[in-house]
Amino acid sequence: MITTPSGNVDFLNIISSLPSNLIVSITLLLSILGLMFKIGKVSERFDKLCEEFKEFKDDFKIVDRRVTSVVTILTTKFGVDGGLFSSRSPLVLKEKGWELLEKSGFKRMYSENKDFFLDYFKIKGPKTKAEVDKLSTELMLNLPNKEMLEKLRQASFDNGVSLPLLLQVCAIFLRDEIIKELGKELVLS
Repeated sequence: MITTPSGNVDFLNIISSLPSNLIVSITLLLSILGLMFKIGKVSERFDKLCEEFKEFKDDFKIVDRRVTSVVTILTTKFGVDGGLFSSRSPLVLKEKGWELLEKSGFKRMYSENKDFFLDYFKIKGPKTKAEVDKLSTELMLNLPNKEMLEKLRQASFDNGVSLPLLLQVCAIFLRDEIIKELGKELVLS
């Protein structure tokens, strides 16, 4: 009970004299106001998340443009072309790579000069397929046979690919042929 200058006020009597519908209504109103406050907070957090996502999306677009630029540079300057060989290890020629190999004449060059290539690998003595892979690339990029190199240079020009790219395609073919020839001499890896 609370005492006021005009007398005593009994809140329990006031509340008990109110119709039960009014008490339920006031409780419901307070609950709805509390819920709206909570929803407002959640809405603010959601708006913040949306704004952060928008910033992330803008950042991702910048990264995507930069990756595209790098791919363009690698393709044009260094001849990297995903259509010629797989990106997995070890590299494997795709259909386009086999077509370029045929047009370049390297398969014929290999069969006509097989002893030259085999001797190179026998002298180097690779023990694993990975070493054969590395030596194949090294040999093709530093091909000592000037006549072969000139034919491959012309083939790269005729087919619109860089010489290093054509030499990589040839190195993949060479690696596979040498592995077939050396076979049991190599460790499995």
